[in-house]
Amino acid sequence: ELAQVTWIVPDWAHSDHPGSGTEGPAWVASIVNAIGTSPFWKSTAIFISWDDWGGWYDHVDPPRIDAMGPGFRVPLLVVSPYAKHGYVSHHFHEASGFIAFIEHNFDLGTLGVRDAGSAALADCFDYAQTPAPYKAVKTAVTPDQILHERSTGPPDDD
Repeated sequence: ELAQVTWIVPDWAHSDHPGSGTEGPAWVASIVNAIGTSPFWKSTAIFISWDDWGGWYDHVDPPRIDAMGPGFRVPLLVVSPYAKHGYVSHHFHEASGFIAFIEHNFDLGTLGVRDAGSAALADCFDYAQTPAPYKAVKTAVTPDQILHERSTGPPDDD
C-alpha cells in the first residue's frame, strides 16, 4: 500500500549506524523483496542510499557546487527491472538526482537549480531492454516480520 513515490527510512535498530545493531541489510532486503515480488515490480525503481559516508577515507575530494556540498561520496544501489545489469556509473550524481528522477518521470517542474541541473540518474537505466525478472535477495527476515515487529523508535533523525 505504497504511494507512487515513497521514502522508506529505517528506525534506529535497522539504520546501519554504529551501535544500532546488525539488522540493516536484512531490513533493506526484506523491503526490496516485498516490492520485487509484488505486481508493481515492472514499473518500479528502488534507490538504496545512505545518509553518511560511513567514516571510511575517500581518496576523491568532493567537488564544490555550493556551500552545502555535496560532500563525501555515499553508496547508491539502483534496483529496477530497467536498471542496467552490472553497471557502475562513473557520472557525477548527488542527492538532488532522486528529486530530478521523480520530476522527469511524473512530468513535473523543477524545484530549483540543483535538480534542474541533474541528469536524473538516467545513465543507470535502459528502458529499451526487456524488463528483468525479480530475483529475491536471500535474507532471514521476511516482509511479514518487518510489518509486524515493534518499532525500536522513530526513524533516525540525522
